[in-house]
Formats: sequence, structure tokens, C-alpha cells
Amino acid sequence: MFICFETDKLEIMHQLAVESGLQPSAIQYPDDGTRYFYVYDPDGVSVQLRVFN
Repeated sequence: MFICFETDKLEIMHQLAVESGLQPSAIQYPDDGTRYFYVYDPDGVSVQLRVFN
């Protein structure tokens, strides 16, 4: 299962995930003008936070 949320504060959310011990992925920079990272909830669901430029 996978869920995605859009945010305009990606770096802040990534730092919060790090500080919370959630072990987020590195922020990804694909060539489509977006940036995103993943974390996993306690049930193993992949949660993506993404910003659209």
C-alpha cells in the first residue's frame, strides 16, 4: 500500500521525520519538477511526501 501527501514544506517535514526517528529516505529530485521522500508507517505502508515546483 502507498499513500502520498503534498506539502510546501518538504525540507522541514524531512527534518521532522529524521528527528522523530522515522528513518526517511533521502529527498529525491527526479527530472519532472518534483521533490519527494518516503517514510513507512508502523504497518509498513509507504508514505510519500511530495512538493510540486
